[in-house]
Amino acid sequence: MEWLEDTEALHELLCWGLIAFGVASGILLLCSDLRAPYGRWFSSQQQAWWWGSASLPARAAWMTQELPALLVPLYMAASHSQQLQLQPDPRTCIAAAFLLHYTNRSLIYPLRLRGGKRTALTVWAMAALFCCCNGFLQASMNIQQQAAAASALSEAWVQWAADVL
Repeated sequence: MEWLEDTEALHELLCWGLIAFGVASGILLLCSDLRAPYGRWFSSQQQAWWWGSASLPARAAWMTQELPALLVPLYMAASHSQQLQLQPDPRTCIAAAFLLHYTNRSLIYPLRLRGGKRTALTVWAMAALFCCCNGFLQASMNIQQQAAAASALSEAWVQWAADVL
């Protein structure tokens, strides 16, 4: 359980950071005519200086920016498997849906892309950072809830056994 206590502050910091970044991005997009050089808006000739000139091919950018949202939860689940007790409950269903969604987004969809415009390296880095944070937040919350449910179940079992004896 010490791992859970160590990550609680990081979890909260990342949650507030994503909220602040989302609000700031929304305000920036509403108050300007800013378009990120991504997909249909990518143009190597008319790109603003702050986005930089480096870019990645569409397929490689999509796959590598989305892959952390799949790999981080899988790594965390594997490294904390003793705390997880997979049961047919809503938490497990939500975790499975998240993993299936990001399996599609990071592995299947990029392989089905045909052509596609390049992605600016700065846009790719922001997307990869978001996916790392998202994967960590989803996995840490699921592991924490699974561990809390297992702890509550074991306490209830001990109380039941004490009452019976």
